[in-house]
Amino acid sequence: MSDAPGTDLSASSAGSEDDADEIPALQRNAETFEAPRDKPLLALLLIETEDDPVSFETLESFPYPLSIALRSENTDAAENAARYRAAGFEVVLTVDLPRDAAPADIRTALRSRLSQVPQAVAVLNEADTGLPAGAAPILAQTGHGLLSRGAQAGAARDLLTLSGVPAARLQHDLEAQAQDVDAIRDALDEAADSADRRGVIVLGRTRADTLRALSLWSGQGGARRVTLAPVSAVLNAQADTPAP
Repeated sequence: MSDAPGTDLSASSAGSEDDADEIPALQRNAETFEAPRDKPLLALLLIETEDDPVSFETLESFPYPLSIALRSENTDAAENAARYRAAGFEVVLTVDLPRDAAPADIRTALRSRLSQVPQAVAVLNEADTGLPAGAAPILAQTGHGLLSRGAQAGAARDLLTLSGVPAARLQHDLEAQAQDVDAIRDALDEAADSADRRGVIVLGRTRADTLRALSLWSGQGGARRVTLAPVSAVLNAQADTPAP
């Protein structure tokens, strides 16, 4: 991975910390990337896991963009986020917000979690039920993107659109059923085949088999149909390109 500016350097380039805070997080914390026009984008988002994890050095040596999702409740989330971002990874914060909570409580919880990991470009909502009421205004204020496993309900989708929150749905889970290396490679082929002008984001974990499958797949030409990109690039592409 190439070196990338951390949050402090981004703030410096904007002129001051206050100025940097006014820049949307999706822009402020994004890895520099120029998307070509001839191929669709495919972003690899890996959730940090303790189940057969790969080393940080192995992740860092992977020759294509990776984005890492961290759980805010982990005690080392802030430290790991800073380390990943300094190494050129984009960081996503995973949250599981209860839909039955009061909107004010949702706003307070989300604001607190985002403050713990200031390097995040986006939030990954792990619930299949969509975004709870109260979250969209906070994301609109901070400028974070939203990733979700399931489709947003009509009201939530409309609120996100009105609030101007860039949002994308994860269309492929590489390890939905604890798959082996060959199955993960097949899932990557399927994701690449489905990628269109709006791009696609695939979900995996920081496991040895996942990185092995990614390396084999890309090394044997599987990535030639797409451009591997950070999460922010696909979020921006989907925000700029209306759904068909």
